[in-house]
Amino acid sequence: MRSSAARLAGEVVPERLKSAFAEIRSITSASTSLHGKSYRADADSYEVRLRVAARAATREKAALVGEEVEALWTNVRRGAARVNTCTNKSASSPA
Repeated sequence: MRSSAARLAGEVVPERLKSAFAEIRSITSASTSLHGKSYRADADSYEVRLRVAARAATREKAALVGEEVEALWTNVRRGAARVNTCTNKSASSPA
């Protein structure tokens, strides 16, 4: 996924899920974090990671984030990529 596509996905996923979650955010990390800064103004990173995180009351609701990201990856996939989904109980979650 190119950095421009990842930034767009990082905007689309939270927008689509904002009614289901009080807290949701996305972060992109480009290859420049590994290989140094590109000094070309038109450079588009060739390797980008998109992370989407949300706070949910149940594990089932949290799984919606993974489903949305996986659907996006399946329908817009370019090049070698993978989707990792993980739901964790945070320290601030109710027991």
